[in-house]
Amino acid sequence: MGEIPKIGQIFDAKYKIEELLGCGGNGIVFRAVQLESSREVALKIFNSELSPESAHDRARFLREAQALSVLSHTNIVTVYHVDARGKTTA
Repeated sequence: MGEIPKIGQIFDAKYKIEELLGCGGNGIVFRAVQLESSREVALKIFNSELSPESAHDRARFLREAQALSVLSHTNIVTVYHVDARGKTTA
């Protein structure tokens, strides 16, 4: 993945990182603002440092994001963007 974004940083020229929300088994979640629309989003970024089997875990991360992107329900986050490099915006 590269370096972990910092609070206040512009990530991928699309998102301003506002706050760290949490870390999981293979991802880091930030509260961010999507610059193009000024929409507040949760930005989940794959973190290969947390996942020793990064190729397998990255594929699982992307499958999960793609599966969520086709669902629409009030109790499931809406996925706005999936990037093959391992970031998901909800």
